[in-house]
Amino acid sequence: MLSAIVGTITVLTAVIGEPPPRTKGRTPVLDAIAARQWDAPGVRDHLDALSIDEVIAMVGEPALATTYATAAGWEPGDGRPELADEDPAVQQAIAYCAANRARRRLAKRGEVIPLGGLGNIHPTTCAWCDASDDEVWAAVSWAVHASRFVVAEFAIWFGATENMPYRRSTGRSGQYDAPRHRTFWGLPGKERAYQINQVLKASRSEAVPA
Repeated sequence: MLSAIVGTITVLTAVIGEPPPRTKGRTPVLDAIAARQWDAPGVRDHLDALSIDEVIAMVGEPALATTYATAAGWEPGDGRPELADEDPAVQQAIAYCAANRARRRLAKRGEVIPLGGLGNIHPTTCAWCDASDDEVWAAVSWAVHASRFVVAEFAIWFGATENMPYRRSTGRSGQYDAPRHRTFWGLPGKERAYQINQVLKASRSEAVPA
């Protein structure tokens, strides 16, 4: 999403369950793993060599710490912004309007915002140009929150003592947990651009899309 991500929010999900049964053929490393002594010699190296599924089979389900993207301009509890829209293509069009405003301001100071080759992403006017900066940025920020964009996610197994927990990345960074955003950003780039352009074309002569 075209927006300035200025923060994150982390959600910790704990999964409580019975630990897996002890297996035969114990070794000092396996005994330490069964006792959740992650800092015992050889334990972390042994676990690092396993897949997450194999670690789960050995020591049980982890807690999940998921960090989602956030953006300035809106906070949970503020209520739904006036310009908020569920359609990711509309959200992008609003973000383009916000980026265009920022670009114009910086241009007056002789600075340039790099837009990654997007070129002229904003028409002369759009349905959101008459809205205030606060309204536009609230809608952009709300959209970032609504997308549930995963910045990072770790599986965490807490130890039996106060030693450091064992953590592994789940590999879900860069994914969207919101189904509609996952579908939209899974489309080919040309299809996404077409949908956004259709929104922008309609916005030149119509009210803000519902």
